[in-house]
Amino acid sequence: MHMQELRTTCESKQCMALPECPTQVIATGLAMDRVPPFWSERDGLSFMFKKLLGPHWRLPCHSTVNRHQQDLLQSLRGRVSDLVRATCNQNPGYGILTVSHDLWQAPDNLHYQCQILHFIDADLVRRRILYYVDKLGVQKTSANQATRIKAVWNERGWDHKQMAVCISDCTASARNVAADMGVQGALCGAHITALEPRRQVFKVPRQTDGVQTLQVHEDALPEVVEHMEAVRARAKLYRFTEAKRQEMDNVQKFLADTKPKRVLIDSSAKWSSTVEMLEREFTLRAAYLELKARHPSCRELPASLDTFTASRDIAGVLRPFQLCTNLLQGGAACASVVLPCFKALESQLQAAEPVYVQADTAPTLKPLQEEHLHTLARALRDRLRSQLAKENQHLEWQRPVLLKCTLLDPRFRLRNGTVQEREGTVSALYDEGARLLSAERPEEAPIAQAVSPRRQMKRSFLAMMDGEPTVDAADESSLRRQERQALKRQLSSYMHGANIEKDADPLEWWREHRHEFHHMLPLVKKYLAVPASTADAERIFSLAKAFLADNRQRAEAMSDALELSLGLSLLDLQL
Repeated sequence: MHMQELRTTCESKQCMALPECPTQVIATGLAMDRVPPFWSERDGLSFMFKKLLGPHWRLPCHSTVNRHQQDLLQSLRGRVSDLVRATCNQNPGYGILTVSHDLWQAPDNLHYQCQILHFIDADLVRRRILYYVDKLGVQKTSANQATRIKAVWNERGWDHKQMAVCISDCTASARNVAADMGVQGALCGAHITALEPRRQVFKVPRQTDGVQTLQVHEDALPEVVEHMEAVRARAKLYRFTEAKRQEMDNVQKFLADTKPKRVLIDSSAKWSSTVEMLEREFTLRAAYLELKARHPSCRELPASLDTFTASRDIAGVLRPFQLCTNLLQGGAACASVVLPCFKALESQLQAAEPVYVQADTAPTLKPLQEEHLHTLARALRDRLRSQLAKENQHLEWQRPVLLKCTLLDPRFRLRNGTVQEREGTVSALYDEGARLLSAERPEEAPIAQAVSPRRQMKRSFLAMMDGEPTVDAADESSLRRQERQALKRQLSSYMHGANIEKDADPLEWWREHRHEFHHMLPLVKKYLAVPASTADAERIFSLAKAFLADNRQRAEAMSDALELSLGLSLLDLQL
């Protein structure tokens, strides 16, 4: 059934009484929801529309939906540009915008580039805006990616000086994009490092001869993966077998636990489920062995606790990575968490013994009781240590910007850094803030020495007639000096303050203290807007997979529909 051009009865009195034509509303909804018009041609939907809107109404055709889509897209781009200009006008000439970008290979083997803008608005709220997603169309070199970003900014009429940081992943083609653009780069390797243990302890999907199977990762230790698979198998057995459930109920009574402690199946979604599965499996199995020793009628079980000890020790090795991952995935994580995460992982993995775990009663770390780790746990720790050292090589170029991000985060204030790092970062922030104050209050050109007092009075009189303030050069210099001294006092007061909780929102703290540290706010807007990873772009591509896989949507309309729907979601809902 071919789509017919929209036939409306807008001239009728009933339609004229409506505030907006219902057909326009339907077309707008179809354009926003990425639903092709012919999806609604099914008899059931057509029947419902006719019952609701009358027998003379017809569903909008392709041209109507595409026209509304273009109008909405232009409106969205206008809203984004207005918001960007309003943010940049707060501090003209000072870059406070961060761009994160990523590439994704679509099912048709074409590479799509996603560009997301990160900034902090006047209300000190972190904003993320998807302003471009389209086919790259050329080879995925760093120069081509940088050229595309510049072209989009030129098309939107944005000033390149407002771009402060360009963030990308650690791949070979993306790591040089910031250098090609001439801005500070921030390679996000933190979330990759935090999730690296998952490759070491679980099987990953691999495709061989067109068949996808679960295999051991190329960089993983087969012994560790084999042990983890055995733990998962036991967890499934005790989870779903009714006889085992009854046996575990006896163990619960033996342990005198008031709350049921079931063995969990790892969902591979969060590290908390992984570590929790290991710890609970060890506790229950060890208690079951003791119960079996007291009651010989129980089923035969291994007499050794070596495998269960390995489970407990591996859980202790993975605990710091769990804390790091939770910190990175806790909402829109900013780049200030990158260095503390690496510091925490280094401190835990470099120590020979013991391994520290988080206490249940207080947010502190306590050592395990055993003097040595199990052999498998020690091998896993050595492998993760080498991976961490490899990732640390990517931090050298971006360490200055990460130090500033961490210092301006009230959760850390760079307390985990060295004295030289703290002093150097404070000095760099003071110099940057002083330059910003000078830019906001530029020095007046020196007035030439007057020949006579009468000529000097005439110049002052004309300035008064033009409405220009007559400020003496000495007073102007004194005012700038006072502002710089105020900035220095605010930096000193901030550095001597107490850290807030790790799960607190740093911008909420700055909103409460914005008047106390008002000279530092431009620095906060610039550096706390830098994200910790390209997770936002990866989330965009995850949402785009289902849409791009639908071959019924016209290829030339895919990019516009993606930018419209996903851009509206980020702008209005901040998904």
